[in-house]
Amino acid sequence: MTPRLPSHPPQEASRVCKPGGRILLLEHGRAKYGWLNSILDRDAAKHKARWACNWNLDIEGIVRDAGLRIVSQSRWHFGTTYVIIAEPAAVPDRRQ
Repeated sequence: MTPRLPSHPPQEASRVCKPGGRILLLEHGRAKYGWLNSILDRDAAKHKARWACNWNLDIEGIVRDAGLRIVSQSRWHFGTTYVIIAEPAAVPDRRQ
């Protein structure tokens, strides 16, 4: 499932992560190769209309924009599958 606002679920994960905890993400997005990203970009609207999935998102950017620090990452399937272990970049103020 691809969220409408891609950074929201990682932000929520960061917010609820226990102190010292980590977040495991398994996602698909932009590839390591320009030629493959061209194909993903070209067919993105058609793929989203059929499957409700944005397959060409910048996963690393979304994770960082959500306030997460990437601890480790591996990429598979020409770089389109991401396995990321992350943690909140800053300790949130949980008094709110």
